[in-house]
Amino acid sequence: MVHRPRTDSRQFSRRSRDVLVALSIAALVATVGDYLAPANAQLWWANAAWTLTGVVGVGGVAAARRRAAPSDRSGWTLLLGGCVTWLVGSLLWSIYGVAGFPASPNGADFCWLAFAVLAALAVHRLGPGRAAVSRTWFEVAPLVIAVSALLSALLWNHISGSDLAVPAAVTAVAYPIFYVSTALVMLQAVVSGALDLRANRGLAAVLVGLVLEALAFILWSPLLLTETYVVGTNVVDALWGVGMLFVGLGALSAGPPRAVADVDRVSQRRGGVLSSLTFVVLAVAQALEILADAPAGVELALGVGMSVVGATLIARASMLRHQQTVLFDRLRERERELEDANRRLNEESRRDPLTGLANRLALREDLIELAARSERYGETYCLVLCDLDRFKDYNDQLGHQAGDRALREVAALLESHTRAGDCAYRYGGEELLLVLHGQDGDAGAAIAERHRANIEAAALPHPANPPMEVLTFSAGVAAAQPGETPAEVLLRADRALYRAKAAGRNQTAIAGPDQPLGPAALSSLT
Repeated sequence: MVHRPRTDSRQFSRRSRDVLVALSIAALVATVGDYLAPANAQLWWANAAWTLTGVVGVGGVAAARRRAAPSDRSGWTLLLGGCVTWLVGSLLWSIYGVAGFPASPNGADFCWLAFAVLAALAVHRLGPGRAAVSRTWFEVAPLVIAVSALLSALLWNHISGSDLAVPAAVTAVAYPIFYVSTALVMLQAVVSGALDLRANRGLAAVLVGLVLEALAFILWSPLLLTETYVVGTNVVDALWGVGMLFVGLGALSAGPPRAVADVDRVSQRRGGVLSSLTFVVLAVAQALEILADAPAGVELALGVGMSVVGATLIARASMLRHQQTVLFDRLRERERELEDANRRLNEESRRDPLTGLANRLALREDLIELAARSERYGETYCLVLCDLDRFKDYNDQLGHQAGDRALREVAALLESHTRAGDCAYRYGGEELLLVLHGQDGDAGAAIAERHRANIEAAALPHPANPPMEVLTFSAGVAAAQPGETPAEVLLRADRALYRAKAAGRNQTAIAGPDQPLGPAALSSLT
């Protein structure tokens, strides 16, 4: 078996490029020959140029399709189909040059009109900015109607004075309308940001080529209507060929299509540029036609075009206002959500995650406010510092998870029996603190004793707390004295708590004079 060497893809691409460049040079020579050759040979030179440029277009776009990403391949496929129809139209035109030209619309007309449609669809598919490209159709459709009205007004005298049959005249007018519509789709895609051409010269050349084709057909249409077109005497011959060379060679070097950054915002900002420019052009054209005393049909066509574009601009403004309202509503909703989140975070930051009681941060803030109210209005308050008896032994025997559950249960019991306006805090470890508003020492002691009794009555098992072997706590109560700070009140409550512990636990002690505890009392606290 003979093994054939595999052709390197880069070598194949280089060879294809060299062939297309050679064909392009030959096409340019044929284009020059179209203008310099004798009259009886000009059609041959023109047909050769158009056929060669068609081959270049097909080859260049086919190469672009082969190397395109799967997401872009459908766009290049549509443009390749357009170039094929263009080439078929050129071949039919060459056949007509020998066999005689049939009346329009003929096969070549349909092929060249199909090229415009496929090119517009290709640009739509190549645009990576899908949202912006979708809006392109909404914004271009009214422009197509307006430009059709403008072209009809500009060609009015040619149409009215043409001896062509109606189908042929319609075909002649359809050329500029189809190709200008394609150019509008391309321009709108670029203006809206759906296609970013700044770093993609190849794709920019493709679009330039399509614009040149549109210009050629705009210039060709009045020649068809007046039956004055002669090969080799008009610039349209060169525009057709050069435009297709731009398409083919541009596609050969085109990079992947890219949208501009933040394409939706760019589209909203620039999307109305073409509509505004079209409206200005229509207004100027109508003013000139009125000054020139143009036929009523011309003024009517321009008026229709201006009305359509004006309605488009009004609709766009309304749409932007609606979008702005939606964005403001979303912004307000986000602000509300942010406020709720901040409020929840603030609440969570002031809550002890284990017990759900207010934490030391909340206590510090509340004591500052409490001191200010006491100083300003003379309000009294009482602090009750509670400590679970022998809780270290509880954790050692039953485990810290059991200790956590016990803390949660005690906290729930404490909070459920706390008066409205008062607040319970987790002061630290197994220590809990009650802030009682408007209470003196005796009232505070009575409230603390009720809480102590409730915890004892709950009978939560505590084997290391004899003699009852249930959870209990000791409490120290201190009422604020005139001129005393919350820190000083809390210190007295802490010392009262130590006295309750020293006296045997499971009891309440009221703070007396500010005196330190003795060594014997301290050594007895475990």
